[in-house]
Amino acid sequence: MAGVDLLWWTDHDYMYYPRHFLESGGFNFEEGAMEERREYWPSDFSHVVHWDQTRRGLPNAAGRVQQDAARSGSYGLRLRGTGRESSYATSLGYEVDDERFTNYLSLLGDVHLGFSFYPHIDGDASELEVRVRLSMTGSSSNTNHGANRQFIFFHSATDYAPDSDPTRAYIELEGQAGEWTDVQFDLSRLAQIHFPDVGLDAHAELVEVRVNAWGGERVTYDVDDFWWRQQLVGEDLRQAQLEHLESLTFRPRHLVGQEITLVPGAHIGAYGSDVPFLPYWQRDDWTLAEAVEVVHNNDGVAAYAHMFGVSRNNASDETRATLVVETLEELLLSEVYGCDMLEVGYRERLGLLEDFVKVWDGLLRSGVYVTGIGASDVHNQVNWLGFLNNFVTWIESASMEEEDIKWALQRGSAWFGDPAAFPGARVDLWFAAPSHQAVQGQVVQETADGAQLDIQADPLQRGWEVRLIRNDDLAENWPVLASGRFAACYADLLGGDAVYRVEVYDDDDVAVLFSNPIVFSSTWKPAPRTMSRQPRP
Repeated sequence: MAGVDLLWWTDHDYMYYPRHFLESGGFNFEEGAMEERREYWPSDFSHVVHWDQTRRGLPNAAGRVQQDAARSGSYGLRLRGTGRESSYATSLGYEVDDERFTNYLSLLGDVHLGFSFYPHIDGDASELEVRVRLSMTGSSSNTNHGANRQFIFFHSATDYAPDSDPTRAYIELEGQAGEWTDVQFDLSRLAQIHFPDVGLDAHAELVEVRVNAWGGERVTYDVDDFWWRQQLVGEDLRQAQLEHLESLTFRPRHLVGQEITLVPGAHIGAYGSDVPFLPYWQRDDWTLAEAVEVVHNNDGVAAYAHMFGVSRNNASDETRATLVVETLEELLLSEVYGCDMLEVGYRERLGLLEDFVKVWDGLLRSGVYVTGIGASDVHNQVNWLGFLNNFVTWIESASMEEEDIKWALQRGSAWFGDPAAFPGARVDLWFAAPSHQAVQGQVVQETADGAQLDIQADPLQRGWEVRLIRNDDLAENWPVLASGRFAACYADLLGGDAVYRVEVYDDDDVAVLFSNPIVFSSTWKPAPRTMSRQPRP
């Protein structure tokens, strides 16, 4: 897979629904509206789950929550309208929207869906659809790559050919006009049957309801008591995910961590198979520092994620400048909440790459030493190598075993950049101060006499440029005169405290590679978790 040897998955922790925590469970209209307020974490906070209109082409259409539309309880939803005088169907539709996506359930977790429906009219030109979209598009050569797979549960007199659209699975609902019908389905099993090219490697996005009509015919349906359930949650789901990943035939090794998502202030990438899910339900006042402590106490390493927030949009120059100042101040004060790593390699995420690097440099100059890593934060199926934020991390590790990988990341024996810039996504970067037995990621406590720095990178392309950065300023730059292996030396004649990094730019002056730093500091006092940053023979 694009030359990548290891994929360490860090999915949002609450999407595993540990102990069924935060699972939305469904929608029954019992608040008498098309929205419901749900309890959330912390316990004094709530959010609204609501139905958004998706289709509005049906004339004289209305969707109303009312008492005489209830299957159980006091309220249900009635959808009605009149079709146009043509053979083409028009629709009225609504879908559930949950700001925390707790209506998105992993098919690996054995997902079931149920609901009730009541047809008022037994017409030949009217129908009900309940749609469930899957997160993934397919991979088979005979399917539409660009379309999400979806189930369409329908009640209609129309005859649907099973192979009319390979991105859709039509499942007919049996029910009589003037009667309630209760149905339930095993969505995970249906996905394996109807979409074997996707199988269980997707989540189900629940749920959309439509009524359709044509030929001037009226349509009226009541729907109620939507429920959905993911049977496997928490550690059971994470184990199922790991087993699924290990069954795949393509190259990378897979490890499964998590992204601690709900603690106020930031998201924390937790790299370690023994790190448990944070027990949010035990208390309301979890802090970032405590979440990182849980990671460390369970033999994991922690990364501070997308430092400027989760927005995918770019900010104005003025806002970006403010973000850099405020973020650096916060991370200096908290010492990055104890994290071992910092996601630096974003080309754009509210800030630009230069902004992420400015904050990192500010931390390093102030004695807060964190390993810079790439950030390939992807939530959808994309052309990943061509994705804007595709930076990966290359690691100098003794093996592919988890313990060796974690040690290298904590130590800073890593570099990051754009895999698409290098043949087979492979590049070696050697950055060292041989006289001090130090390599990238390490801190030298002897600073008076200066040092010689060695740089080797392989392969680079003719026309590129290698830059050595000292304390956030350009110390030296070298043009790459021939493709292949590059080597250079630099004599640090100034001595004193300094932070050195290496950057590589392509012939369009675009940054494609970053080393981790070698630091010379007369004041650094290693703590137990930072002892690994000391040079050693």
